[in-house]
Amino acid sequence: MLTETILVFLVAASTSALFTALWCRIAPAIGFTDRPDGHRKIHGRPTPVGGGVAIYGALLAVLVGLMAMPNPFRLGLWESA
Repeated sequence: MLTETILVFLVAASTSALFTALWCRIAPAIGFTDRPDGHRKIHGRPTPVGGGVAIYGALLAVLVGLMAMPNPFRLGLWESA
């Protein structure tokens, strides 16, 4: 059980890192950036915002994967849904 838990954690962490990196590239193209104004915002260049979108996407991807594959967590997920 510990091995499966560690594996799920590693998959979730790597999926989150991948989605966050992708979002950092996509966000400026669609206008999701915070631009420095020299007054309150102290960052030097436009910064992507909306990182929660990437984290939420990773959460959904991992949960869908857990529900689709046979594993010890599947029964707990289906019982609580």
